[in-house]
Amino acid sequence: MPVQGVNEKVIPILARKSILIVMNNLVGGVLGFITLSIIARYLGAADLGVLGFGLAFLGMFTFISNLGFDSAHNKRVSEGLDLGQCMGAYIYLKLLLTAAMAGVSIAAMLIYSQVFHGFSSRKEEIVVFLFLFYYIFWSLSLIPKTTFNSERKQAKAQLPSIMEFLVRAPLIIGLVLAGFGIVYVALSYLAGALVLFSLGVYFLKGYPVTRPGRKILGSYASFALPMSIISIITTLYLYLDKVMIGVFWDNTEVGFYYGAQRIIMFIITSSAAVAILLFPTISSLHSRSKIKEINRLVSGAERYLSMLIFPVAALTIALNGSIVRLILGDGFEDSGMILAFLALFALMSILNKPYSQVLTATGKTRLAVRISLVIFLANFILNIIFIPSKIFGYALFGLGGVGAAAATFFSDTGRFVILRREARKLIGKTFQARVMAKHIAASALSAAVIFGVSTLVPGHLSNYLLIPELLAGLGLYFILLVLFREFGRADLDFFIEIIHPGKMGGYILSELREKGGGEG
Repeated sequence: MPVQGVNEKVIPILARKSILIVMNNLVGGVLGFITLSIIARYLGAADLGVLGFGLAFLGMFTFISNLGFDSAHNKRVSEGLDLGQCMGAYIYLKLLLTAAMAGVSIAAMLIYSQVFHGFSSRKEEIVVFLFLFYYIFWSLSLIPKTTFNSERKQAKAQLPSIMEFLVRAPLIIGLVLAGFGIVYVALSYLAGALVLFSLGVYFLKGYPVTRPGRKILGSYASFALPMSIISIITTLYLYLDKVMIGVFWDNTEVGFYYGAQRIIMFIITSSAAVAILLFPTISSLHSRSKIKEINRLVSGAERYLSMLIFPVAALTIALNGSIVRLILGDGFEDSGMILAFLALFALMSILNKPYSQVLTATGKTRLAVRISLVIFLANFILNIIFIPSKIFGYALFGLGGVGAAAATFFSDTGRFVILRREARKLIGKTFQARVMAKHIAASALSAAVIFGVSTLVPGHLSNYLLIPELLAGLGLYFILLVLFREFGRADLDFFIEIIHPGKMGGYILSELREKGGGEG
């Protein structure tokens, strides 16, 4: 049943805004799958690895352009502080931090090329250089996007990203099919970032910007400093695995891992809607001491996330080989096991979203920092053990991409346990073991049936029947939920309500007509 007790209008509105984010990710995911498939099939695993390494190498330094100030802006605007002062402080800080990120990135490129391992080719060096400019514009585009997210104005927050996909994907497809290489793919990323930045600034037109005083800057810094550690850890957690694979293995192994990761990231980014919207909502409820409403909100979010992610993860694991062949091609068989471990990671990551927002939105930043640090260190140690074949003369597992995927899953399982324990202390018991057990049983049964059917399909037909198999698996899953009395008419009405095209269209148009700031 949908959550009761919170304002009855809150959940459908938040869900509709969430669906808009999911729609954005759906557009990006579909276009991303097409471009990923074309790059993998026409340029091969090695060039895909060059792309993945370039994004990861400079991506490691993007924490410098954040350092917790993105979360601080989200927090202060959602609390209702003067918008002009907030905008002035955030723009000033973001320009300063982005310049620092660019400087450190250039220094890292020079040190890596001259002192350490060095770039594998001139092509890789050019790709990395182009991504420096990509990340500069991407960082600056967060000024409008974070502002809109803090006001829960998801139409303005998501439309620039949709346009970025619509520009970047056709460019990549056209250039690769015309015979151009991976350098031109990197240029297409840069073109998309320019569109993202420009459209975001256009939507920001009319927002007040006043010169920030010491008080507002101090307010941002006081919240951002503890969060900066989380920013550093999260960024390294996201990118370090691909850099380590590139250092200890080669671009081909990076390509196997990056290809599987791109497939699974579509699932993970779809859940970003929950994090984006829960943070200001929980923050607002916490400022009014409405702990019971936070509890109900988090419980409802966890239930629906669990209902949606379990079948997706189970079917991905069951059909990992077929999924890899369909999207990446026959040369990526080694990505199948990587995809299976990353599907388990996606499951843990998505179920963790509501609980991680509870800690940060209620001001428990020091606790969030300690948890993030423990998980990062565990992940780093596991990567060191699993990825290389040998280090300092000591033989290790040498699993490459599979090792990185396994390390990510195991470390996030630790996060799953710790977050729930700490969130329970803050808002009371929310974990619904009986509900989740039904989701696990239904997803496992449906995946087992579909896997059995897939083994009977001749190899040359597997690609053609994959989509019907996945749809049949999802259909069987929801039939089982109905039989388990875990999915009823109220849930169906809830989903119909939030995706109603008329109401969604009206919401988007009403938001785009607004000028300047205001409550979303």
